[in-house]
Amino acid sequence: TISVWRINDQRFCWSTLQQGNREQRMFYAILTYATLFGLATSQDQSNLPTPGTLKELIASNPELSVFQTAMEVVGTLDLLNDETQSFTVLAPANNAVNTSETFLKYMEGIDETPVRWKGNLQASVNNHVISGVALSNGDIFNSQSTSLQTLNDQIKISQFLGNINGVSIQTTNLVATNGILHIMTGVIEPEFYQHSFADLERQSEYGPDTENPPRVSLQTVTDFVEGRDVWEQEHENGLTQIGCRIRAFNRMGLDYLPETINNAEAGNVILGEFLNETRKQQTIDDLLRYSLLPKAVYNDDLPNQYEELTFPLSDCGHMWITKRDDRLCFNDGCVVATPDKRQFHARNGYGYVVDKCVVCPGVAMLTNYAAEFTSWNMRDISQFLIASEWNLRNLSSSVGDGGPITLFSSSDNGFNVLNSDDTIRLTTDEWKPHQRDLLRHQMLQGIYLEQDLKDLYEVNAGEYNLTSLAGENITFGYDAARDLIQYQGGDLFFTDIKGVDGYVHFATKVPLPLSMTHTVYDVANEMENYTTQISFINAVFLRQDMRRLLPLTALYTPNEEWEGKLIEVDDIAEVVLENHLFEDLMWCDKLRGLQNQVVESLNGQTWFVTVNEDNFPCFDTITTFGAATTRSCITRCDILARNGIVHEIDKIMLKERPETIGPAPPIAPTPRVPSAPTWNNPSSSGGDGSNPAPVQYAGGFGSGSPGSSPTDGAESSSATVKPGVALAFLVALMAARLR
Repeated sequence: TISVWRINDQRFCWSTLQQGNREQRMFYAILTYATLFGLATSQDQSNLPTPGTLKELIASNPELSVFQTAMEVVGTLDLLNDETQSFTVLAPANNAVNTSETFLKYMEGIDETPVRWKGNLQASVNNHVISGVALSNGDIFNSQSTSLQTLNDQIKISQFLGNINGVSIQTTNLVATNGILHIMTGVIEPEFYQHSFADLERQSEYGPDTENPPRVSLQTVTDFVEGRDVWEQEHENGLTQIGCRIRAFNRMGLDYLPETINNAEAGNVILGEFLNETRKQQTIDDLLRYSLLPKAVYNDDLPNQYEELTFPLSDCGHMWITKRDDRLCFNDGCVVATPDKRQFHARNGYGYVVDKCVVCPGVAMLTNYAAEFTSWNMRDISQFLIASEWNLRNLSSSVGDGGPITLFSSSDNGFNVLNSDDTIRLTTDEWKPHQRDLLRHQMLQGIYLEQDLKDLYEVNAGEYNLTSLAGENITFGYDAARDLIQYQGGDLFFTDIKGVDGYVHFATKVPLPLSMTHTVYDVANEMENYTTQISFINAVFLRQDMRRLLPLTALYTPNEEWEGKLIEVDDIAEVVLENHLFEDLMWCDKLRGLQNQVVESLNGQTWFVTVNEDNFPCFDTITTFGAATTRSCITRCDILARNGIVHEIDKIMLKERPETIGPAPPIAPTPRVPSAPTWNNPSSSGGDGSNPAPVQYAGGFGSGSPGSSPTDGAESSSATVKPGVALAFLVALMAARLR
């Protein structure tokens, strides 16, 4: 016999079994007792006076003070003041909240700005609010419903046990103008209370991959390095997990992050680093722990134009957090937003699925991220760093002695010192050594923090110099009034940004190395070993052309090679000095590649390129009429200049006259004042950068062509070498000419 009773809108059954064993009768007796006991403790408050909205109802009940505070902090309480909508609230009583360690943890830091656990607390609160409908106790336990959709997630109804997500109703049907309130015996915990970041399988983008063969995923690498405990850990301020999806993992080395931090032979980050048996701990530090922020970052709480530089759980390097146009990014890894934002709660924090893997960066990468994602104007230095083709993940493997470096990255305003032709030229492969020299001049070997630079100012009692990786001095000072380090006349305005390979400071000025300020003439003019050749260049007014023509390669011979030689002054520009100029960048490596080929100097003379036993390029004369070959070999390669390069050679480059007549006795030439040289009006770069404006030298370019005979014409101006004349005579001759 089964009797069905309805008391206080609760349905329950009393069963009397006419048949069945003792155990069955005992089971139904216990079940009926439990149901009646629960009914006795549940009170129907439907007849109490209605105080107003649900917000007012909750505020008037001291038994709900903890939950009320939580709702107020996350903004849900104000929502319950809206009388245009209907709500059902399942509010845990104070004693119920105190039994939930996780909920109480999320209540910590509610007075902080921003609220420490706001996102997780909001999800917890919203898991108790149903929007759009006012449900009485009978509506919930109607023998049919199995779940309710809250503002956060679905919660389960047990019609048999009369509870919601395992929590019973303590007080039912408290009616407000915009809904119904039920007081619960416990916290209705969201599903994420049961999961930490270690449960990677909750996010399909983290793996395992379903393709055949499966691609590498975050799960693959985590399990390879046995790193689940990294994702499992708790932090008092919460954690933010930044995990890259499977597609992003397998794009590394293709369209981003081509370099490995250790220059691994495997050639890509996945095999060279993340799945490298010898680098498990480094992968834990540089990938897993670097992908965890020691605070919970909630996208909805961040305004647009937000930017922050912070340390992840691993202090191997800083990380940029930026938000532009509702797009949240961590360095260059941005939250996947299709079909919706891939962000989620976990018991220990908040997570994001991003479109690029976030790994511990180098100082160059941090500069690049600042250029692309922040308001700092760093695009010029960023483009130069990218064009350098160095290992931007670890600059120490490309420059310096392999140890940490300090990089000074100037803002775009600082690069205004370069004109547009300079900038375009420096980004080409042909001028890459100049570009790299410019970049090296922005670096110091070792670590120099802002405080270190201040201390050096005190030690030196004023300005001091440090040597850049370009081998030249950079001047530092300190402006005490503004508390700013001065850097080559500019300021360091943002300092101590840490990368895996050192530190970077942002500056307002770009110090220029000699390769950007000195022409092929100026470079040699400052070297004592080339004063004789420089004197000849000055005498025939060749200096101006050598300063503005580009690209230009200039060859210089040491002073001792000019001793004992007399060269006819009327011919020295065209026949001798212009032999040493080439209208191209003739790098030593390029010349080695031209072995056994002919090159042409600026005056049209031709030279046969060879390589000597020391692997230095040489210029041999092309013999005619059985004359002996002369050879001039490079002894010092690739000295950089603003408009080209300089080489040192061991012998003067001369074209000998065929021995058809005897040499005339040496006669000192009559000094004369040369006519003023003529040249085209120069541009800042000698033309359009790639095609410099042609300039006529004082003395002419020469009319020789490859293979032509130097004996053509009775008044030939070829060079004549006269042995036995002292260098002093030449100096006197030059002085007379200059007068």
